[in-house]
Amino acid sequence: MSLPDRGALALLNLLLCVRHLPQVLRFRRKVGYFPSIAHPRRYHEKMLWRKLLDHNPVFQVFCDKLATKDYVRAVCPSLQVPGTLWVADSVAGCLAHPMPPGTLLKCSHGWRMNHRVRDGQKDVAHLIAMLSGWMTHAHGRKDHQWGYWAVPRKLFLEEAVDHDGIDKLLDISIRCVDGNAFLGSVSAMINTENMRIGYFDRDGQRMGSGGFAGTGKELPADFELPQAFFEAVRHAESLSRGVDYARYDFLYNGETLFAGEITVYPAAGLNRSSDGVLENMVNDLWDIRRSWFLRAEQRGWRSWYAQMLQKALADDASRPSSPQQTAA
Repeated sequence: MSLPDRGALALLNLLLCVRHLPQVLRFRRKVGYFPSIAHPRRYHEKMLWRKLLDHNPVFQVFCDKLATKDYVRAVCPSLQVPGTLWVADSVAGCLAHPMPPGTLLKCSHGWRMNHRVRDGQKDVAHLIAMLSGWMTHAHGRKDHQWGYWAVPRKLFLEEAVDHDGIDKLLDISIRCVDGNAFLGSVSAMINTENMRIGYFDRDGQRMGSGGFAGTGKELPADFELPQAFFEAVRHAESLSRGVDYARYDFLYNGETLFAGEITVYPAAGLNRSSDGVLENMVNDLWDIRRSWFLRAEQRGWRSWYAQMLQKALADDASRPSSPQQTAA
């Protein structure tokens, strides 16, 4: 890549940093350094670049909990999906529907918007306040998670995944790059103080601690990986074809594997594990040349920029000690 091209890319990076100054400053506070947006080489920079520039239309599907169910059914028809009992466009419409105990009340356009319906008379005032908060919350705006912005705001009731005790329910997550799984995690006792997690490669071999070494949060060394893990790997690879990087979540109740969410902005791209090993692993395999932005036709300055970035990434890949391999 020529010196003038590098200079032009550096100038564009400066303009992008000024244009998105609140995001750059938030990145600096959370991650610890100022990012290169125009030429991302490290994991967190790639996540920021994705949020600001790589507006893959399928991200809007993955950020929509209801649309994700349809996507899973179309791509992996044999994979079980938790049933949707009803969908409502408003709080009033939601309250008009039955809410059997044990079901899950959810919102389509964000995360941490889940409520398990309990036995007994519900506190209607509290429920209205909670649901109104969900429906008015513009999820993803603060951290510029573009995929959430256009998701229709709907409330829906979902069947819970049956299990014989919380110790029998496993959360399985598979990280993939364009049809290839490379890292999985299994969590037990989820959403409790006793939660335990372990990391495995696609063949089920135990990997690093993910920053949990010495915390008492790791799965025991003799944990027996269920066959459902390999089933999840197979489905995740099918779901991930054509997507440069994402995390695919599943629930396993000891008998059946169920599809969960598809996450394109894990922790809004701002979380750091204590040892950085996981971020390094993702970064080494996440090639943004497979991204929608660099595979789709762009117009105007984005077309010029896509060409410049392709050149810069090709130069990085040709070097034995590529910056793309540096710590995240």
